[in-house]
Amino acid sequence: MTSKLAVALGLQGGYLTNSVFLSLGLYDENVFENTFSFHVVFLSAIIGAILFGFKGDNEGRERSVFQLSIFSAALCAVMVIFSAESFFAWICYSCLAGVAGATLPLALCIATENYHFDYIEDQRKAISHILLARLIGGLALPFLISTVFYTISGSDLAVRALYLIGAIISMIPFLQKHEIVNEAQGLEMERLRLIIISHKKHQAKLIGIGASWFAYFGVFFASTAMTFASLADTVSSGESTFGIWSETIKVMGIAQFPAILFTYMKFQMFSIKQSQVAGFLFMTITISLYEWYGSSMDGFALEFVLFLVQASVCFGVILSLPFLSVESFPQSIRCSMIGICLGLGYLGAIIATNIFRVLYSSYGIGVSAIATAIFSVIGFVVSQFVIEEPSGLIAENEPKKDLKAG
Repeated sequence: MTSKLAVALGLQGGYLTNSVFLSLGLYDENVFENTFSFHVVFLSAIIGAILFGFKGDNEGRERSVFQLSIFSAALCAVMVIFSAESFFAWICYSCLAGVAGATLPLALCIATENYHFDYIEDQRKAISHILLARLIGGLALPFLISTVFYTISGSDLAVRALYLIGAIISMIPFLQKHEIVNEAQGLEMERLRLIIISHKKHQAKLIGIGASWFAYFGVFFASTAMTFASLADTVSSGESTFGIWSETIKVMGIAQFPAILFTYMKFQMFSIKQSQVAGFLFMTITISLYEWYGSSMDGFALEFVLFLVQASVCFGVILSLPFLSVESFPQSIRCSMIGICLGLGYLGAIIATNIFRVLYSSYGIGVSAIATAIFSVIGFVVSQFVIEEPSGLIAENEPKKDLKAG
């Protein structure tokens, strides 16, 4: 079934994202200070999201998914053979980040376009399943695999195990038999450009939703760096970057699973806009709490505050923003527009993590936490004053009219 394809893409995207971040800790022990490798990974994700977003509209969802799956499985298979610390492996990490960035726009479109749903709640439930799979793939599996193999015989075996499983997960969409109905394809780049510049409504939605992804990914990845930095300050000096990152994933998983499950169960109590506004407000409060008290905490108290920060990241916005992205754009350009919005999100991640690094190196965790909170404030303002509540229907195709250059 197509739903299994969308869930498999969600699982694949989350798994590859954190597998890449784990592996970067082996390639460069100071990767969280230097951040060059992080920037390359995020740039690759931008390219992957925009490129395959457009390919999804141009060549069709199914063909794009198959191309992505084969490319991803091949890269993971290569990673099983080569040393995790080689320059060639770093190139593979960067390419896999692009694959991870490409999975979400395709998964969201496939889940919502290829069913004859009777209710919008069914479509939103399908999106929720993708995000749950992405969370499981991004947090539970990499942590379990890396912890087990890292404990047994070191990080190199852990990385090889990560990518062996990654190759298998990447092949799931390709091996499944499914028939995608209502396939969108045939979009040309010039037509996409003309549609965007000739429809002010699309422009406004692209700006609002793109800015929301910009703020959300900025908070998400900067808060992840904040969690890593806090844990690095409390562990023994002999602990490797790989081990600290594995511990960071554990804290994130313990916090984010309950938050997204609560959001999933209670989401219908609020409108999409209300959920997004509340989510960004919760992020601002928890990050401010950490800024005020985090520097003086250690042990359980520190992990509890970090738990609140990571829980806030998965409260509200993690579901509302994908819903908005799908419901705001017509099918013929939906995958491309979501890819552009996600590209803006990864751009926000680059800017936020770089600001965090500079401020953390110069002024410590407190000031850098304030900068992270600013991104959540931006998301709150955009959600409150720019984003419109969707009508409750997946957007219809744009009016059929001849759009010619000039």
